[in-house]
Amino acid sequence: MIEITKKNLTLNENYPDMLNSFFMEGDVIIPDAKPDVDNILFVDALPMVDDYIANSGQITVTGNCEFNILYTSDQTPNEIYRISTSIPFKNSFAVKDLTPDSNLTLCILPTKTSSLILNSRKISVSAELDMKLNFSNPYTVSYVEKVPENSTINVISKNEDICNFVTSLKQTTTVKDTVMLETNMPNIKDIIKYSARITNEESAVSNGKIMLKGDLQVTIYYIADNSCEIYHVDATIPFTSFIDHKDAQDSFFCNVSTNVQTISLKILSDSDELMRVIEVCAVLESVVDVFYTETIPVIEDIYDTQTNLIPEHQQVNCCFCNKPTSEEISLRHTVTIPEDEAIKILAAFGRIKQISLNEEDEKNILSGTIDVTILYQTNNAVKNISFDLPLEHILSTPISNIQTAYINSIDVSEIDQDRFDVKISLKLMGRNSEMKELDLIKDITEPETPLERRIGITIYFVKPNDTLWKIAKRFRTTIDKIAEMNHLTNPDHIEAGKALIL
Repeated sequence: MIEITKKNLTLNENYPDMLNSFFMEGDVIIPDAKPDVDNILFVDALPMVDDYIANSGQITVTGNCEFNILYTSDQTPNEIYRISTSIPFKNSFAVKDLTPDSNLTLCILPTKTSSLILNSRKISVSAELDMKLNFSNPYTVSYVEKVPENSTINVISKNEDICNFVTSLKQTTTVKDTVMLETNMPNIKDIIKYSARITNEESAVSNGKIMLKGDLQVTIYYIADNSCEIYHVDATIPFTSFIDHKDAQDSFFCNVSTNVQTISLKILSDSDELMRVIEVCAVLESVVDVFYTETIPVIEDIYDTQTNLIPEHQQVNCCFCNKPTSEEISLRHTVTIPEDEAIKILAAFGRIKQISLNEEDEKNILSGTIDVTILYQTNNAVKNISFDLPLEHILSTPISNIQTAYINSIDVSEIDQDRFDVKISLKLMGRNSEMKELDLIKDITEPETPLERRIGITIYFVKPNDTLWKIAKRFRTTIDKIAEMNHLTNPDHIEAGKALIL
């Protein structure tokens, strides 16, 4: 039997993103310190994942959804009040091909919220939440790397770049900082809304450590005393963390996905005892997939002029993920607010509903919906108007896998008496994954049946798509012998119909 050298490769098989929706609801009691509810202006749902357990073909997710409700009272129709509650959830979903060893990232986002005033002191709230799951399964393949050097064995091979999977790690990072209001901003009465996202995420590997860094960006909306004005403050909080990994080398690289697991905001007083400081405390969870690339020799085909070798081929897919990339997207819409009196815009909030990527005519098209709510004031009350804004955008950046999408800003300006111009700025972040299909030789066997010997000289007429390799293998000779016998000056090119002496 022929002696062969085998090598193992650890690859990572990626599966399409899985999207599952679930519904949750609960009741909120107005606390005694707040007035009766008359009109609900806005309901914000902020789901936070506490834990998840992956089993074979199923995932169970537990967490809490924080509901923040903005409302007005008929007693003080020009003031905005906020109440909040946290409702736990636990749901299980069937996921084909998922295993306990799968590498996965998940996020849960609200796509729809609703509310119902049951009575002046009780509100029913509900939300439809989308769970997006991205996962991959590591697996090991064994292939023939080398065969012994022998004058009768002929091998054709080429070099291929391979992306090897090393491991998947998790890292929890606590971020804490304080945000000071600018001098021209009023004191804080109450925080009515906030949003948080991760930006500028990077990773580096060196000397047995993996470094993660990025920015936690928080936007906080608040109201001041004796005013229904809504103010907002933006904060960028950098974070850095390290993961020890004894086998980490400089040639390794990482795919990192960081989500905000929990976040809390606390209003503090400054040195003058004025409520002008916000303490931000957040827990971030990073999922880190570690890879390295190498160039390996891949045997494409093999035969022996003296024996009958049978190579066993296998097809494997190797995934290469490029560095994270992003794209800015701008939307514009005209909305009519039918009021007979002057309107003052207070704030505009947006929620991204289901988004997807589709390829059409070699174009990558992003589709989805933006749920927009505008809060405004008339002479007599604070009111709201909500609408869905369709999203369809042709990406100019190569992105095949969406990591996150968020709203940067929503600006509303008056066009005329009751028409308003709405400008929305979005940011899409993701990666472009490239798949390479490899044809590897899994094993080589040598049947006991002896090879039939060819006797005498054969005249062979070259057929279309023939190569000297194919002809030499078929007639158990070598390329060099065919070229020598037929005085071929360029063995890489032979014309169809040419007669060859074999």
